[in-house]
Amino acid sequence: MRFARLVAVLLVVVAVSAPVALAFGFDDGVKPPRGILDTPYTFTFKGRNGCPPYTFVFQNGSLPPGLAMNGEGVIAGVPTAVGRYSFWVELRDSGCTGGSCPPAGTSCSFPSQRPFTIDIVAPLTVAAPPRIVAENGVRLTATTIQATGGRGPYVWELARAPDWLVVGKRGAIAGTPTAPGRFHLTIALTDHYGDTATTDAGLIVKAKLAITTSRLRLARVGRSDRTPLVTNGGVAPFHWSVTVGRVPVGVRLDTRTGVLVGAPRTTGSYPLRVTVRDALGITASKRLTLRVATAPHHR
Repeated sequence: MRFARLVAVLLVVVAVSAPVALAFGFDDGVKPPRGILDTPYTFTFKGRNGCPPYTFVFQNGSLPPGLAMNGEGVIAGVPTAVGRYSFWVELRDSGCTGGSCPPAGTSCSFPSQRPFTIDIVAPLTVAAPPRIVAENGVRLTATTIQATGGRGPYVWELARAPDWLVVGKRGAIAGTPTAPGRFHLTIALTDHYGDTATTDAGLIVKAKLAITTSRLRLARVGRSDRTPLVTNGGVAPFHWSVTVGRVPVGVRLDTRTGVLVGAPRTTGSYPLRVTVRDALGITASKRLTLRVATAPHHR
């Protein structure tokens, strides 16, 4: 008894589902892909069931400029404008026009209409500065990698990069260097459609800014001299200043080069604190003493 009921239920399910499975219309698994600006494009609609051959008729809406559709459902051409373009297409079969289709006892298929969209995008590209400069222990100023074309959202990836370096959702790379060095980066970008683009960039991590001059040489009254202050690390350009004390009259500190230049007019001992600031705003200071003696007498 139970087996008979089960068979009856299955027969009902088959009877209901069969017309649905055999319904005439567009093949749901075939949809127009994205197109790329100025790149040849072709796509063919597919029908299912009914009575082939099929005829495809453009109803309304807009095809991307540069593309056209024929009666066989082929869209082809070279797209000339970026954008999303929506349109309707009607699918007709060959039933009721003679021959053995549709089978005797069945009715003709009604035309099937369906909306479609073609997305035309610019070619996906990615560009990074040829060289990125950072300073050890100083958080890297976020450097944005420029992406154009494709369709977001984008997925960014870094290859051959130090562990401390990360890339954000908008293509900004950042992090705090843990050691000086030179690195070759590969930045990869994938868009919504799975298109990819890559670019390379060089990363230079400088040592932390420091003044390495330990003492100043003796200066002589009335004798012109140039005494450079030396740094290690940091990111140029630099700006120098005397933040404590003063230099003797006749001497000045070149704020761009860090050179004490001039001819002192008086003897004495001049305690100074010199400070240098680099392009990242990092500063280093050093206490130094400039001693000025009289010029030796020549006999």
